[in-house]
Amino acid sequence: MNTINGVTFDEFVALSSHLSQGFTEEQIGEILQLDPPALTQTIEQWNIKLGELMAEDISYTTRFSEIFANPKVGRFAQNNYQEQFHKAKELMDEFKDKWATFYSNR
Repeated sequence: MNTINGVTFDEFVALSSHLSQGFTEEQIGEILQLDPPALTQTIEQWNIKLGELMAEDISYTTRFSEIFANPKVGRFAQNNYQEQFHKAKELMDEFKDKWATFYSNR
């Protein structure tokens, strides 16, 4: 499989999924070890290549859907950013609840 700036098809789908879940480009770049211009170029080039691949072989559409739903592939499988993100969100929600309770009791 081809890579663009060292990013495989699977990793491109995973990065797309993570971006849709609220990860920043900075976090994605850190995982993939790409600076911002290289990450932007990678995304742009993979978007073009994705269209070509899906036009040639419908199985890429299925693969895209599978990875998008479970993006723990490639370098994204080797980190726990997703778990950290959800834990941080839970802590923020808990803090907001406690803050609201504190002010409602005043």
